Amino acid sequence: MVHFETEHLPIGDLDYLNHLATISSLTAARELVACAPGAVTKEIEAIKLAISKNDPVLLKEACHALRGACYSVQGRRLAHITQQMENLSTDIEDARQLLQPLEKVSCETIAWWHHILEKDLIGG
Repeated sequence: MVHFETEHLPIGDLDYLNHLATISSLTAARELVACAPGAVTKEIEAIKLAISKNDPVLLKEACHALRGACYSVQGRRLAHITQQMENLSTDIEDARQLLQPLEKVSCETIAWWHHILEKDLIGG
């Protein structure tokens, strides 16, 4: 059985995103965050496909892509659990055990991004 722990990690880093909005522009930061949910959804589907095909190479690639997308918009908790799954990519059954928690954290992260777009991303 795979043990994972992500609750101690923040979902994301609003201070960093606000800093990004200040040094670039609020519009650019908002566009970056607004693109993230679609990218996450696409890569979660690729991860599910890789697991269903028992394909460790495809799984590693999809996890790597998802992790990169998460880091670019400060989805720390999702990046962490994705790294755990990527580390397990050679053992599809262990990786499969992380799929439901990964989907849960992805939903929480997407909700957080929507929230900051509506209320918290301030820029300069």
